[in-house]
Amino acid sequence: MRGAEIALIYDDLQRPDTTGGYCLRALAGLAQVTHLRPSHIGDIPASCDLVLCIDDGLDFPFPAQPRPSAFWAIDTHLDFERALRRSRYFTRVFAAQKEGAARLRAHGIPHCEWLPLACDPLLHRRLEVER
Repeated sequence: MRGAEIALIYDDLQRPDTTGGYCLRALAGLAQVTHLRPSHIGDIPASCDLVLCIDDGLDFPFPAQPRPSAFWAIDTHLDFERALRRSRYFTRVFAAQKEGAARLRAHGIPHCEWLPLACDPLLHRRLEVER
């Protein structure tokens, strides 16, 4: 994936702790990543190889993409209808909950796979603190 250009779309103003921040740090070592907030969604670089939208809990319009695109639905259990609407815009969809992925497939999103959340070792680690 070295040399690939990824447009990573998520809002970090209302929720600075969103999963998008973890993805940005992880992908930055693998590819050229441009973080775009929803208000700048029209600024996706033409040279971009992949548009990756990380679910941030917000509902904003997403333009049709002529290139490979993916959506990672983080909270299908909280607002399934929003995740379903959003999923229709992407060539590939991932869901953080196994049941969410199955439910999206059952509702006509055949290109949906389960991709569970993990930890960010920089933030989620054992800390030595006094009792």
